[in-house]
Amino acid sequence: MNKNLRPWKAGESGNPGGRKRKPMIDRALEEALTANDSEKAKRIAERLISSAANGSIAAAKLIAERVEGRPQKNAADANKESTAQMSKEDVQRRLVELLATPEVKELVVKALTPPESVN
Repeated sequence: MNKNLRPWKAGESGNPGGRKRKPMIDRALEEALTANDSEKAKRIAERLISSAANGSIAAAKLIAERVEGRPQKNAADANKESTAQMSKEDVQRRLVELLATPEVKELVVKALTPPESVN
C-alpha cells in the first residue's frame, strides 16, 4: 500500500476517540433487561403481545417491525422506481407477462369493450 494514501502515521489510530459509547439510558435499559435471566424483558414482551392481541395497532406494528424489520418502501413507489429504470424491452416483456394473467386480461377486455347501449 502506498504510504501517501494513509491519512495518519504508522502506529497512529484512525479512530483516536474509539467507538462511540451508547447513551446512558440505553446502557441502563440494556443492563436492567438482561439481569435475572431477562425476566423483565420477557414480561414486557408478553404484555406487548397481549396488547397487540387485544387490538393495539401500535403494539402490533412494533412487534412486526422488531420481528420482520421495517418495510423498505411503499410497493407502489418501489414499482414506479423499478419501472423507471426498465428498458423498453423489459417493459414490453413485463406487459406480456401481465396480459397473460386472467385477471389483467379481463380488466383490459372490459376497458376496451364499449358499453352496451340500452334502448
